[in-house]
Amino acid sequence: MTNKHPYLFLRRRPLATLVLAPMLASILAACGGGTTTRSNQAAVGTPAPAPAPAPADPAPAPAPAPTPAPAPAPAPAPAPAPAPAANDHSPQGWQVVLADEFNGSSLDRSKWCTRYAWGGGPALQVPDSACTPHYGGTLDFLNDEQQRYRDTNSRGESLHVVSNGTLKLRATKTGPAGWAPYESSMIRSKFEFKPTGSTSYYLTTRVKLPNVLGTWPAWWLVGGFGTNGQTQWPPEIDILEAPTNNDGQPHNTIRMGSQVKGLQTASRGFEFTQSVADFDRQWQNYKPSRSLRDVWLEVGAQWTATSVCYFVDGQKIACENYNWADNNGVAANPAYAILNLAIGGSWAGSSGIDDSKFPTQVEVDHVRIYRSPS
Repeated sequence: MTNKHPYLFLRRRPLATLVLAPMLASILAACGGGTTTRSNQAAVGTPAPAPAPAPADPAPAPAPAPTPAPAPAPAPAPAPAPAPAANDHSPQGWQVVLADEFNGSSLDRSKWCTRYAWGGGPALQVPDSACTPHYGGTLDFLNDEQQRYRDTNSRGESLHVVSNGTLKLRATKTGPAGWAPYESSMIRSKFEFKPTGSTSYYLTTRVKLPNVLGTWPAWWLVGGFGTNGQTQWPPEIDILEAPTNNDGQPHNTIRMGSQVKGLQTASRGFEFTQSVADFDRQWQNYKPSRSLRDVWLEVGAQWTATSVCYFVDGQKIACENYNWADNNGVAANPAYAILNLAIGGSWAGSSGIDDSKFPTQVEVDHVRIYRSPS
């Protein structure tokens, strides 16, 4: 596909990264700004020695012991403030800095934008100057994806539906005929943040992913514009990527991992320090025996200044060393969080797109970001 503007980003293939990255850098230099891309399944570096111990796994609730006769229930222990829901495995005592429970009837636009932070796309359907800094905020796709992000599709249907306590990020095949006939949805946090030596963050969302060939939901972090109006890529942390295809990404697989292209690690490669048996460090895929589609999943990440740990339903899946820095090791701008539903392209769409299951959606019960005590 022809690169018609400097925001057509690279794919997850090492060769594409090697060939196109210098070209992209030169285009960006000419444009006077930085840009980003999504994950690239690149070669794996040699793991470095393990850093300081990662935070301990959340303890599972013990099974109740059988008793010969009913006994009065003990008084419950006081919950921390704010009290997380039972399926939220955030660290005890951490402070909520962003939360959306989607209990209203429409998207809370004081918290969310609905396009990427970069420019190059059509004008916003719902104008919001807070979402368009530095002439950006309009880009409606990345890579060779086949959707365009909208608030309302060409039939006048909302693609961000809030009802019954959840957000539905919808995708419909209602766009113009051609390469990108799908209209889909995303949210990007207005809140930007990054850890320091004394402050860490825990991010969590409860989602139900579609089991639809060619779809690509994601929950990820990338750097914002900062005070100088410039962006950097990397860094990027992909807490969840769930493309569905018949080429290595079936219904029981999600990707959880960062992007390493330089001094995000000392070795310039992936440095996983621990992982469960069902996690493939080479491709950063979590692949348990159960399906991860059409079921509720609590997906989280504990992010420190030097590491990231990934969680599913309270289980620590993997931890890796990671510096939130550009390829030269220079500290990057604070991040924002994105939840999006992409369609097609050479990764998610490698086995085609099942149009018979459209419209489709990602259902989101909540998004919460916690900060550790100072």
